[in-house]
Amino acid sequence: MNMTRPHRATAQSGFTLLEMSIILTAVMMVIGAYLSFYRPQQVTERTLETRQRIDRVLNAVSAFALIPANGNRLPCSAWPTSNPTNGNAKAAGCGGAVVDMGIVPYQTLGLSQDDAKDAFGNYMTYIVSGNATMNSGTAVDLVASQFCMTSPRSNIPLTRNGVVAADADRPYIAVISHGPEGIGGYDMQNVNPGSRNGVYGNMALLGTNESVNAVTGAVTDILYMDNYDPRPVTAAVTTHFDDIIGIMTGPQIASRLSLEGCH
Repeated sequence: MNMTRPHRATAQSGFTLLEMSIILTAVMMVIGAYLSFYRPQQVTERTLETRQRIDRVLNAVSAFALIPANGNRLPCSAWPTSNPTNGNAKAAGCGGAVVDMGIVPYQTLGLSQDDAKDAFGNYMTYIVSGNATMNSGTAVDLVASQFCMTSPRSNIPLTRNGVVAADADRPYIAVISHGPEGIGGYDMQNVNPGSRNGVYGNMALLGTNESVNAVTGAVTDILYMDNYDPRPVTAAVTTHFDDIIGIMTGPQIASRLSLEGCH
């Protein structure tokens, strides 16, 4: 007589909710560990690239000043607009501005639109002393090698690590990246053509010193340089400073232009 064995229940396939939660937790931990390593590495690489772009702009400014047809002067900034496809500099003299501020005049300098941005994708702020933007024979004349001297001085006061710079160390040109977060730079989506009133990000998150370099609706007359700290902040930290800045003083410009009598 054939006897059939009782049917055994087979093991249920798949994962239980507990197993799934354990797996997801492990995956999230791996991702978190990766991001904690990857983001600082990414910021370091983009900071280096930003410094290279700033130097590219400063070199282009020097090349502009060497061309006699440009009037032996430094170029003004370009207007920060909501559609910055026109990166042409303002006219010589920058409308009489003591200190002119805007975005990098990349078209005037023969650069690409990307060269006007930092490696974090934000437009950099371009600041120039107005007395160096006029045509030859007025104010600062590059041909006369006045950049070798302390007078006429730049109109941009500089404070470096809490110390006010001497007149000879004042920059005639400054290019500012407002760091990985871009807070304090131009908000290109929130400005009208010919205006300076669009500021990007939550200004409350800026450190005390980097807020000096922020675009606040009026042309700045102070530049602050401090120790670079790219760590992100979620609350106001007065000592935080993530601006990346390149400058050219009078002697530095003279050296780049190889002006006679400056060595």
